[in-house]
Amino acid sequence: MDEDLADRIVRAVPNLINKNEAYKDAKRDADPENAGVELQEAIKDAILNLADCGAEAFGQFYSDSDFRDWFTRDISRVV
Repeated sequence: MDEDLADRIVRAVPNLINKNEAYKDAKRDADPENAGVELQEAIKDAILNLADCGAEAFGQFYSDSDFRDWFTRDISRVV
Protein backbone atom coordinates (compact mmCIF):
# COMPACT_ATOMS: atom_id res chain seq x y z
CA MET A 1 0.00 0.00 0.00
CA ASP A 2 1.25 3.48 -0.85
CA GLU A 3 2.65 5.09 2.32
CA ASP A 4 0.97 8.46 1.66
CA LEU A 5 -2.37 6.74 1.14
CA ALA A 6 -1.94 4.73 4.33
CA ASP A 7 -1.16 7.92 6.26
CA ARG A 8 -4.23 9.68 4.87
CA ILE A 9 -6.46 6.75 5.76
CA VAL A 10 -5.06 6.43 9.29
CA ARG A 11 -5.59 10.18 9.82
CA ALA A 12 -9.10 10.20 8.33
CA VAL A 13 -10.57 7.16 10.06
CA PRO A 14 -10.47 8.50 13.65
CA ASN A 15 -12.22 11.69 12.50
CA LEU A 16 -14.94 9.69 10.79
CA ILE A 17 -15.33 7.41 13.80
CA ASN A 18 -15.64 10.34 16.17
CA LYS A 19 -18.49 11.69 14.03
CA ASN A 20 -20.39 8.41 14.24
CA GLU A 21 -23.44 9.09 16.43
CA ALA A 22 -24.00 5.49 17.54
CA TYR A 23 -20.38 5.17 18.67
CA LYS A 24 -20.45 8.56 20.42
CA ASP A 25 -23.65 7.58 22.26
CA ALA A 26 -22.25 4.22 23.38
CA LYS A 27 -19.03 5.85 24.54
CA ARG A 28 -20.93 8.59 26.37
CA ASP A 29 -23.14 5.98 28.08
CA ALA A 30 -19.98 4.31 29.45
CA ASP A 31 -21.07 0.92 28.15
CA PRO A 32 -17.77 -0.76 27.19
CA GLU A 33 -19.37 -3.78 25.51
CA ASN A 34 -21.72 -1.70 23.35
CA ALA A 35 -18.98 0.85 22.66
CA GLY A 36 -16.78 -1.97 21.34
CA VAL A 37 -19.55 -3.19 19.04
CA GLU A 38 -20.27 0.35 17.84
CA LEU A 39 -16.55 0.98 17.31
CA GLN A 40 -16.37 -2.04 15.01
CA GLU A 41 -19.35 -0.72 13.04
CA ALA A 42 -17.92 2.81 12.94
CA ILE A 43 -14.62 1.47 11.58
CA LYS A 44 -16.48 -0.45 8.87
CA ASP A 45 -18.46 2.69 7.97
CA ALA A 46 -15.28 4.77 7.85
CA ILE A 47 -13.54 2.24 5.62
CA LEU A 48 -16.57 2.21 3.31
CA ASN A 49 -16.47 6.02 3.14
CA LEU A 50 -12.81 5.85 2.15
CA ALA A 51 -13.17 2.97 -0.31
CA ASP A 52 -12.91 5.27 -3.30
CA CYS A 53 -9.54 6.67 -2.20
CA GLY A 54 -8.17 3.47 -0.75
CA ALA A 55 -9.49 0.47 -2.64
CA GLU A 56 -6.46 -1.56 -1.58
CA ALA A 57 -7.02 -0.78 2.11
CA PHE A 58 -10.72 -1.47 1.70
CA GLY A 59 -10.03 -4.88 0.15
CA GLN A 60 -7.39 -5.71 2.72
CA PHE A 61 -9.65 -4.70 5.62
CA TYR A 62 -12.42 -7.03 4.46
CA SER A 63 -10.30 -9.96 3.29
CA ASP A 64 -7.36 -10.07 5.72
CA SER A 65 -8.35 -10.70 9.33
CA ASP A 66 -4.82 -10.00 10.60
CA PHE A 67 -4.84 -6.58 8.93
CA ARG A 68 -8.38 -5.90 10.22
CA ASP A 69 -7.40 -6.86 13.79
CA TRP A 70 -4.24 -4.72 13.65
CA PHE A 71 -6.11 -1.77 12.17
CA THR A 72 -8.91 -2.02 14.73
CA ARG A 73 -6.46 -2.19 17.65
CA ASP A 74 -4.47 0.75 16.30
CA ILE A 75 -7.51 2.92 15.66
CA SER A 76 -9.14 2.06 19.00
CA ARG A 77 -6.15 3.62 20.75
CA VAL A 78 -6.75 7.02 19.15
CA VAL A 79 -10.53 7.38 19.30
